[in-house]
Formats: sequence, structure tokens, C-alpha cells
Amino acid sequence: MNNYNLTYAIIKTAVENGVRYIQDNPKRGVRNLLDLGEYFAEGRFQKDFFELAHEILTNEESCYYNIIENMVKNTNHETITDYGINIGYNSLTYGANIIREHEKKYGRSVPWVIVLDFETTYNVQLLKNAISKLIEDSKKIGIYSYMILLNKNIAMLDEAIEVIGEKKDCAFMIFINPKIIDDDIAKRLGNLTNLCINILVETSNDIISEFVVNKALLLKNNKCLYGAYMYYDETNFWNITNIAAKNT
Repeated sequence: MNNYNLTYAIIKTAVENGVRYIQDNPKRGVRNLLDLGEYFAEGRFQKDFFELAHEILTNEESCYYNIIENMVKNTNHETITDYGINIGYNSLTYGANIIREHEKKYGRSVPWVIVLDFETTYNVQLLKNAISKLIEDSKKIGIYSYMILLNKNIAMLDEAIEVIGEKKDCAFMIFINPKIIDDDIAKRLGNLTNLCINILVETSNDIISEFVVNKALLLKNNKCLYGAYMYYDETNFWNITNIAAKNT
């Protein structure tokens, strides 16, 4: 077993135990996982993150405890583990080291995440094999995180689901319109443990529609890791801030 596989196995075992412990004892469990992350942290950025997290969670009434407890109760534990490790270790630790080496050797900047924009539907689509090759080539220079913008492009959603299922060591975020979510799609997305789903929220009179809430419940019922996103500019920034405050 090489160093990567050994380290990954150790981290995965520790995180799995930590997630189970959070379900029984949320506050202590979260702090224990922070201690674990701090132990494996490399570099100033990661150390600063864990120091800040510790500082925030010294407040016993912090809303983050409720957020984490709800996530652990309502999300597939395998998804929390796989997605978390793929972001925290594969992308921001193991992959980041490869990126730094590549940048030093060639003198070129390398992003830690690639964005694939399929929101507009074209007559000719990028096929699964091409996306898969792009990801494999990108992993060679340390890129393990990918954002896929889909909106209502259901044809590319099918392609994306296949690719995500194959690239189990990568972390994916998809951004989709709730109108294309149904029972079957929610179930398929729930089977992917390296995925975070973000659904578009459109509001009326600063109220999130019942339609969007029901689509979110479909994802919740399938134990998906999910969130929401909105488009904003200077005309609606404060409205979005108010919506967030109302729904916290």
C-alpha cells in the first residue's frame, strides 16, 4: 500500500467514526473532527481555517452546531465521508501538493477547481468520454474538484451522473434548476457519494416558493447532500440577504 492509500484509509476510518459520534453527541463530535483535521492540516491556509473553526465553535450556542447536526441526521453518512475527504484531502491537500509542484516546475498557475458550463444547450454536446478524459488529465496536475453548471440541461445531467459515478476520488458540485428534479433523478443523485447538489432558488416577494421547497424535500428524502444558489446583482442583493435571514 502506497503512502496515499494508507493516509486515505486512515482518514476515512477516522471520519466515519467521527460522523457516527456526531449523531450521538453533536458538539463533542464536531470538535473531535476539528482536532483530527487540524492534526492533518498542512500549510498556513488549512491551519488558519481550523483555528477559525475552533474559535467559532467555542460558542456553545453557535448556529453551526445545528447545521451540522441536521446534515448528519438527514444525509447519507457515506456521502458526508466521501465528499468531505475528496474536498479536504484529495483536493486541498494531496492535490494541492501536486499543483504547487507543477506551478513551481512550469511557472504557470493551476486552478484547484474546474468549472464546466452546460447551462446553454447546443446541437453538439460534450460527450461523457471527453469529460472523463478532461478529468483524468486534470487529476495528473492535482485538480480533484469540479463544478458543473446545468440549469435545465437534462441531457447533460445524464452524462454528468455517469461521469460522477466513475470518478469516485473527485468532489463534484452540480448547479441545476429544480424543474428538472423528479423522483427518479433525486434517487439517482442520492446514489452518488461524491456529489453536492445546488438547486436554483427564484423568489416572489422575498418568499421561497413551495415548489422549490418540495424539490428540496425530494433530495432530503433521498439523503442527498444539497444546498441552494441564487443569481444576484446590485438590484436584489439586499432582498437575498433578507431571505437568508428569514430562513436561518
